[in-house]
Amino acid sequence: MDGGGLQERIAERNNARKLCGEMQASSNFKHLLPRVITLMAHQDIGVKRIAYSAYARHSYKVPGEALLAINTLLQDSCHPSPLVRALVLNTLAFTHRKTSAGIQQKIITDGLSDTSAFVRRHAVVAHHSFALSADDGQHSKSLVADPDPIVSSLSLALAGSLDVSHCLARIGDYTPDGLLQVLAALKSHSPAQQEMLDILNVLDPLLSSEHIDIATAVMDVFLLYSQQAEKSLATDLHSTILKCCLKFLRSADGDEVYCMLLWLEECLKSHPSQGQASESSSSIDYEILLDNYHLLLNKPRDPPYLAMLKLDILRLFVREDNLNIVADNVKAVLQSHQKTASICDRAVFFAISLRKEFSDTASRLLNELLCYTQPEIQAALLRQLPLITSDGLQCEPLFRALLPKWRTLTSQEVIIFLNLASEIGSNHSENVKHLIAIADHLLAPTSRPSQATKVTLLNCLTSCFLSEPAEYRDSLESCLTRLEGDSDLVVQQQVQWCVSKLRNSLTALTEDAI
Repeated sequence: MDGGGLQERIAERNNARKLCGEMQASSNFKHLLPRVITLMAHQDIGVKRIAYSAYARHSYKVPGEALLAINTLLQDSCHPSPLVRALVLNTLAFTHRKTSAGIQQKIITDGLSDTSAFVRRHAVVAHHSFALSADDGQHSKSLVADPDPIVSSLSLALAGSLDVSHCLARIGDYTPDGLLQVLAALKSHSPAQQEMLDILNVLDPLLSSEHIDIATAVMDVFLLYSQQAEKSLATDLHSTILKCCLKFLRSADGDEVYCMLLWLEECLKSHPSQGQASESSSSIDYEILLDNYHLLLNKPRDPPYLAMLKLDILRLFVREDNLNIVADNVKAVLQSHQKTASICDRAVFFAISLRKEFSDTASRLLNELLCYTQPEIQAALLRQLPLITSDGLQCEPLFRALLPKWRTLTSQEVIIFLNLASEIGSNHSENVKHLIAIADHLLAPTSRPSQATKVTLLNCLTSCFLSEPAEYRDSLESCLTRLEGDSDLVVQQQVQWCVSKLRNSLTALTEDAI
């Protein structure tokens, strides 16, 4: 190819881009569109693509002038290059414009039988875009049977009906997208008993697919058909589904596990386990999953988002007869080496939520958690403390476990710990001594406690004094003295409140002595 010819082609394409740019910026479409249509008939395919793109974007604004392009479209539909033939069909699909002579229909019909699969793919989209009614059923059937899997898949995606027997006979020829369209159509198909068995036999190998979206779509069909099947067949279908679940849940691919967990969560909500719903063919016995759940929860490389989702799903398994097993699984999560704050929070909240339905066992589980010494679990228990104390549980084991290592707590956890101390610590003289030491540390010149910490500390110490006034009066007065000159107005008001409470308490003690 000589350099002059190349330079000439580049210049022509640049001129085409310039014209299309002017059309984009100008409001005079009526004047510029005929020049664009002239470029659509250019010999260079690059110029054609630029002109066709501009025509598709602007032709609807001046429909009268746009009809001038119909002869060019008709001629290019027979162009030797499949790229140009596909470009024509793609433009027709974009513009949706019909003529009285039905020229677009002829172009699309010819495109559906084109020798190039690339052109037929664009013809399928254009055929659907124009919603052509003539010979529609015949075209749909031939398109589904097209040897090119993408053409077949596109026709399935756009077809309004499904030839079940034909689709099942070609099940191995479809692309993943086409296969998903077949499975989606089968979910709305209500077969007779024998046809159902034929469909299930064809779909069964697809459960071994590497594509999890295909496997879950097959399981959706199995679940739906299980509601129409006899009880023995429904049981077999449920067993097959659960085994497929386990296969993906054991996968080393986190994305696959996550997708399967989401599907399983939705399935558990739609199809409750046996014992949670009335006995019927659609009730599923999930024990096979529960038996393997401790292995799944303790996979060492599970990221936190998977572990939390597994805990959420585990909550849906709970029944009176398996609650002890579920509780063991929750404890297994908390005893693993991959604990994070979010996992511990979810596990503790799990145990708290169980108390609404299963009070005795859930209370035992919470009491065991309150005695755990792992710092991550203790921090989670502190964050959930308002919910725990509202249930009337005794939190003294947690208080005693945290007392020796309170310096390791965050500032927010110290506030929660002090609130816990005001309820529990004031009843034990030994614990109050520790609280006085905590106060001395927090109010030391080198410490910078927050406003919330100071206010909580004042409340805690006042509670202690009201319990043991004689022994701790000097310590409390020392704390008040250090805080009464605080520049924060809220802290000053809290000091005044504490002094008022102390004055009332001392007055009551004096009257009792008299």
